[in-house]
Amino acid sequence: MDDVRLYSGQILPNIMPVRSHSKSRPLFGLFLTIFLCVPSLTMAAEEIVLRDGQEQYQVGLNAQVFVDQTARMSIQDILSNNQLTFAPVNSGIPGYGYSTAAYWFRIPVRNDSGRQGWLLEVAYPLLDYVDLYAPGPEGYTRSLSGDLRPYAVRDVAHRNPVFQLKPPVGRSGVYYLRVQTASAFRLPMTVWRSDVFQKHEYRRQLVMGAFFGIFLLVFFHNLFVWISLADRSLFYYLGMICTLGVYHFVYAGYALEFFWPNAPYWADRAPLFFSSIAQLWGFLFCRSFLNLNRYAPRLDRLVGAAAVVSALTALATLTLGYTFAAQLILILSTFSMITHLITGGIARWRGYAPARHYILAAVMMLSGGVLSIIMHLGWIPEIWPARYGFQLGSLWLVLFFSFAISDRVHHLRLKAEAARAEAVNHLNEVTRLRDSFVANLQSQVDARTAELRKFQLAVEQSPAIIIITDAKGVIEYVNRSFCEQTGYSFAEARGSTPALLKSETHDADTFTRLWRTISSGAVWRGELHNRRKDGELRWVSSMIAPLRDTDGGITHYIGISEDISKRKSLERLRSETANIIHHDLKNPASSILGLSELLLEDHPEIAGESREYVRMIEQSAGKLLRRLSYLLDLQRIEAGEYLLQPERVNLAALLRDALLDLEATRKMYAVDIHIEITGRSLPELNDYPLRGEQILLASLFGNLLLNALEASPRNGQVRVAVEKADSGHSISIHNQGAIPEEVRDRFFDPYVTGRKTGGTGLGTYAALLIARLHGGRISYTTSSDDGTRLVVFLPDNIPVDIGNLP
Repeated sequence: MDDVRLYSGQILPNIMPVRSHSKSRPLFGLFLTIFLCVPSLTMAAEEIVLRDGQEQYQVGLNAQVFVDQTARMSIQDILSNNQLTFAPVNSGIPGYGYSTAAYWFRIPVRNDSGRQGWLLEVAYPLLDYVDLYAPGPEGYTRSLSGDLRPYAVRDVAHRNPVFQLKPPVGRSGVYYLRVQTASAFRLPMTVWRSDVFQKHEYRRQLVMGAFFGIFLLVFFHNLFVWISLADRSLFYYLGMICTLGVYHFVYAGYALEFFWPNAPYWADRAPLFFSSIAQLWGFLFCRSFLNLNRYAPRLDRLVGAAAVVSALTALATLTLGYTFAAQLILILSTFSMITHLITGGIARWRGYAPARHYILAAVMMLSGGVLSIIMHLGWIPEIWPARYGFQLGSLWLVLFFSFAISDRVHHLRLKAEAARAEAVNHLNEVTRLRDSFVANLQSQVDARTAELRKFQLAVEQSPAIIIITDAKGVIEYVNRSFCEQTGYSFAEARGSTPALLKSETHDADTFTRLWRTISSGAVWRGELHNRRKDGELRWVSSMIAPLRDTDGGITHYIGISEDISKRKSLERLRSETANIIHHDLKNPASSILGLSELLLEDHPEIAGESREYVRMIEQSAGKLLRRLSYLLDLQRIEAGEYLLQPERVNLAALLRDALLDLEATRKMYAVDIHIEITGRSLPELNDYPLRGEQILLASLFGNLLLNALEASPRNGQVRVAVEKADSGHSISIHNQGAIPEEVRDRFFDPYVTGRKTGGTGLGTYAALLIARLHGGRISYTTSSDDGTRLVVFLPDNIPVDIGNLP
């Protein structure tokens, strides 16, 4: 037999004798082959037969295993030693707990399919060394994987050990998989058809994306709450969410793939390190949130000591032996979960209401953690609840902890609402008094200037800021409120111009339009961000009106302003509250979506009408999430805070999708829709490109087409025509109904509907916002004879700063 040497990526010569032309050599070779294969045949497992009709195979049901207690045997030793006994695995997912031995799995494969594109996946990323020995015409080749090796050596770039299988069509072969690891040993081995593996991985990525997305949503939701309240327990909770999320990111293999592919030692120790840090944050949160120093002082000291132990354990995981460190982490995790349960129970028993959600979180985490731990120790086979025990437990943990925190925030929010209501009432009263005062003042100035003295005392003592300038804008008079609220004395203000209050917040066009308005004799109303003498910025709501003499000429200007800084703060609070509500709605919707996907993926026994109901739940949750995101985008567009990110959009495909969405509505109203793009009907044209954001443009045309359907008479027709215009695109939507006269002047205003039952009046308003955001415009013509035609113009080149336009 030839001398056999094997290196990474090299070929191992075949141990079978080389065929010669002599008559005795073939017989001797045949005899030797049969002799060497007898031990294997007696213990041989059933081959994995690859067929075109089957997409995946559980390797554990067909594999055999040999335990190398020395962990020193090579493939040469395995192939040349005929006394080795491979025992059947007989398990879909074999698990062996913690072991220092090397496990050799013998996997017989026969390829009766018409393809060579197959993959072997070991769906556990924390294995240290995973080697696959594949047979070939010249011997065995070796492929490497495992988290203690650089990521670049992997046969397939994937977070799990994945190897390419290329068995010749119609041939049988034996593969050997060597696994050695210091971590808990479980081996979910699956042979996949390569195209099916990609689809399966896509679904798996969606589930993990939903899982980490929930973590991010909970983190940012509580981050905003912490910024508002600056509560210490919230800070500890944010640390716990962050480290738990990183731990699961590491545990799933993503960190090795994306963050530290060339740091195998750190990749091996990172799960232990982040698990310890998560325990540390959890103990700190437990002490602070449950007020243990008040409800259970002795437990408070015990939990504080456990936090110190967690910090020391985190440092020790970087130097101690892996198995010892992992077992230490398991003990610490078990103690942590029991501690959370006991401390929460004591706090609730002693009257601390938020502890009820805390107890639920501890119970869920304990249940999932115990299942996962005993599975990792090899005491139970791998089942779905145990496989995802830590993930599900962690998810419920952060959700129920968020509910507990919401209990604390609830009372603070009630107080804030009461204060805001009182402030709004006061502001409304001040506004009413100001409007009444302005109306009376303007009337008296126009009638007789002499009567101005009658109001001198009222002006001087008014809470509103009053400024009177000459026709050139030079200040002649300011009242007491001006001096108190700006910091400038009467002497400093007189002879100056209102520019002394100017801040850098507004651009030059704002004041140009202001001056153009009042100099033309009209009244200007708006909000200004003024700067006090000491540099502080204050918001004011201002009205500036010209004062005329008996000949109608402008002699003076009067400005009346009210400090609305508090109202601005309240509006910002309202916006933040709306964002919190969005997040609060997104959390359960995301959970429903994720759990629906898990039900469909992991419970194939759910079939028929029940499976359709689950799929309907999944679709409804997805629509709810998209609707919440869309409403939040509209709010940002309305506030001028949305930054447009234009891309290439296929208008033809977008209109086809809109027709599908509106098909039920179209049938209900018995209206025909005909679409032409540059003179060709929609089915004849596959692509018509323009620039914009896909989701926003879909909403724009969806709203306008829905309005056109609802406004059309029964058995009527809606016609859509798309034409290339100069520097842009013109899209007209024509229906045979007319806009009611009472709403024509306010057609694009929010909450205006044209006698439509159940309408919100936001469709055309949202369409106008989206069109303006893209640098475009919408116009319409309507009459009882010709119906209504809406024309949307979208430019080819969208201005860079268009997203900042109000």
